[in-house]
Amino acid sequence: MRTSTNNFADSFPRSSLVASGMVGSYASSFNGTGAVYELERFCDWRATLQRAMSMPLAQQKTNDSAANSADLRSPADHLMRIKEVLKPTISDLASVFGVSRQSVYKWIGGVTPDNTKIESIKVLSSVADTFEREGVDHASSIIKMKAFDGKSLMDLVRDKKFNDKHLGNLMAEVTAMKSAYSRSGVESSTSEPSDDWRSSISIPGSIE
Repeated sequence: MRTSTNNFADSFPRSSLVASGMVGSYASSFNGTGAVYELERFCDWRATLQRAMSMPLAQQKTNDSAANSADLRSPADHLMRIKEVLKPTISDLASVFGVSRQSVYKWIGGVTPDNTKIESIKVLSSVADTFEREGVDHASSIIKMKAFDGKSLMDLVRDKKFNDKHLGNLMAEVTAMKSAYSRSGVESSTSEPSDDWRSSISIPGSIE
């Protein structure tokens, strides 16, 4: 006796269908086309598939945010994002990526870097996204702060040791700096503005 598509679906937990990849096979069983719906494109085909199913389709959440969002930026786009928000010099970028200034210019122009370089580019681009979202001022100075045992964010990216914990600590320091600045009353002062109060070595633990 042939099992109906509804009974077939009801016999499996929804999470199992999605997690194991059985949704693709199930979709093929009822549409008669032999097509397979890739899980990575779930958001694209969910509406089409839902119309033919009796159970609701919900995207499964994961702890990895990267798994739920496609990277639509090219390496050149990432670099332009970095330049726009973090405002490093070309020499700074060349030093971080371990290449010549000419190579950086070529990447910005559309030449694809090596995969190892692309990963570091994406890390800095993600930092730029966070800085913009949190309204970080003077980003070009912040990324050079000797905040981590004498090393800056740029140093850690260069050494491929930068992680989310470092970013969290840096953002906490930026928040503390903003709070100290507000309490200082400098904003309401009629004196000439200055950035002297912003220490390049302000996070506890710096060796300098």
